[in-house]
Amino acid sequence: MVKINVTPIESASNNIVYASPITKIWTPIFPILCSIFGITALFTGYIIAVLNDHVDKWLPLISDGGAIPPESCVFGLLLNICVFFWILTCFCIHIQVLQHIMYHDRFHTKHKNVLYVMLFFAILSGIGIALVANFPLSTVRPVHSYGAMVGFLSGVIYAWCYITLVKILKPKVIPKKLLIFRLLLIIFVSIVVVLHEICLHTTFLVKRTPDGHVPPVPFWPKSTNILRLDPESPYYTNFIVGRICEWSLAVGYFIVVGSLSYELNYFEIKTFSSAQTINIQIK
Repeated sequence: MVKINVTPIESASNNIVYASPITKIWTPIFPILCSIFGITALFTGYIIAVLNDHVDKWLPLISDGGAIPPESCVFGLLLNICVFFWILTCFCIHIQVLQHIMYHDRFHTKHKNVLYVMLFFAILSGIGIALVANFPLSTVRPVHSYGAMVGFLSGVIYAWCYITLVKILKPKVIPKKLLIFRLLLIIFVSIVVVLHEICLHTTFLVKRTPDGHVPPVPFWPKSTNILRLDPESPYYTNFIVGRICEWSLAVGYFIVVGSLSYELNYFEIKTFSSAQTINIQIK
């Protein structure tokens, strides 16, 4: 991932060389690791929670896998690492696309403005996911819920901005097939985000009572904030559809993130500070 080369620079006296280190970073590894740690966090929390009988096998919230120890510890750790690589990915994308614009399309400053808007939503998405990781559902439910909403919605906005920008940039940054794949995946993720919010905040799929009224809302246990519904519950369909949407949008989004490795390349970082200068005697 990181390779350090030394570039010699001969001095005027011809007997001392000042070497400036050049660090090469293989940036495609960042979105790949972000995707791996993100998906691993989701399924690890789920598996440990099921094995400890903290949640039902079919189908808990993703956040339920991070509500109670020990799964909450693993879930939070992996998700924090995921956020770290997400921020690195977004800054690398920002720098690389900015250089592309400056080199090929330097007069279109509006494209640069879109990049900064994207970076804002990327950081906002990272903060939202960090709130999910560090404020468990069982203890600080409002912060956790708002963090999840901000994280997912900001991430979707970032994805739409990026795919639009990539489409209009000249020359093309990615092949047409990859662009179509991402577009279809982002459309799917956007649809399930909307459907998830509908199921979460409305009674759209809740079975009505014989007299046509909405049944009482199920009781959320204050100790864990994990809702486990019986299949006979009128809220069960609404419950399951919302959770299927949540899992689908999370996995779909991490696949989009992983695909960003295609257009990233090596970054070179040169250091010129006097403290990092290496003196090499030439005989």
